[in-house]
Amino acid sequence: PALLMLTGDQIYADDVAGPMLHAIHQIIELLGFPDESFENAVVRDGTELYSNPDTYYGRKNILPNTKVGRKWYTRGGVYPVFTSFFSHNHLITFAEYTAMYLLIWSPVLWEFVTFDETAVKEEFRSAYKDEKRRIKAFVQAIPAVARVMSHIPVYMIFDDHDITDDWNMTAQWESAAYGHPFSKQMIANGMAAYWLCQGWGNAPDHFDPGFLEQAKAFLEQPDGLARQTFTKTLFKFEQ
Repeated sequence: PALLMLTGDQIYADDVAGPMLHAIHQIIELLGFPDESFENAVVRDGTELYSNPDTYYGRKNILPNTKVGRKWYTRGGVYPVFTSFFSHNHLITFAEYTAMYLLIWSPVLWEFVTFDETAVKEEFRSAYKDEKRRIKAFVQAIPAVARVMSHIPVYMIFDDHDITDDWNMTAQWESAAYGHPFSKQMIANGMAAYWLCQGWGNAPDHFDPGFLEQAKAFLEQPDGLARQTFTKTLFKFEQ
């Protein structure tokens, strides 16, 4: 084939297996990703998030409690912004989004991952064991994926799940999500990871030195002014 075109949902940030999230946290620690703080959240920063009792299989208790009038495809009712039925392990931090990309496209880091169901609450250990079996089968195929991607030009674009289910589906959704600092930060984290792991490779000439300087500042410390500046650039960017 001349090229591979991936048209969205390369990752499912809103539907993550327990063992995958556990692996992600090990890689964050291994690679020394910088921490980030949160505003209007039940956890203060990434470190507190990773150690929270609900960090595995209970993130509905951590995600922003932002509501919209209804889902875009149903009538009536009030629903959370994060609509995925499986959002109990939803990615939140920039480090989580990026570590997931590394783990789904490269076999190398899996050598440093240890599965241990005692990391999760007892009520979820059966699910963890079942998902662990599936994850191990997935990992066996990653070298073949890496080979394909190293030999064929690959272009890719995000769809909603690369950020979160139903992302930007309606103006009402956007108003609710971008009006809450925590959900806005999650969206920005997903977009930053998309740029780094997908968008940059599509057309690097679209990203001028000013963009790359902002990105570098954010990557070194995804907090404060660097975050605000890069988030504004990402949300306005047309390429």
